[in-house]
Amino acid sequence: MNEVEIRWEPATDNVAVDYYLVYRTTGDDEYCVGTVPAVPGQDLAFRDHGLVSNTYYQYRIAAVDAASNVGAYSEGIRVKTKPTAEDMAREKALRDKLKGAAAPAEDPAAPKKKKKSWER
Repeated sequence: MNEVEIRWEPATDNVAVDYYLVYRTTGDDEYCVGTVPAVPGQDLAFRDHGLVSNTYYQYRIAAVDAASNVGAYSEGIRVKTKPTAEDMAREKALRDKLKGAAAPAEDPAAPKKKKKSWER
């Protein structure tokens, strides 16, 4: 399994931000996958574990203030988890197969083209 880490800048609010909600979108489904406390001077980051390798995920963040008001969602950030060695071997085999299919095989029965005197 894989993991990703996302980081963001603090939100500004007329009431102090208390914490952040982290949402993950996969396909048509969106879930709140965690919360991050808003601690002044501390970096804002969230590490999502147990993800499928070689897969795209999208995340959005929403700030929640001390009065429990949820702010607007951030713009989504799209990330891709790292591929496994098996994923990379599969992709290489597919690329190699496509390269072979793109170059037509030479027909041994076809007449040979004569080279010009300046060609080697």
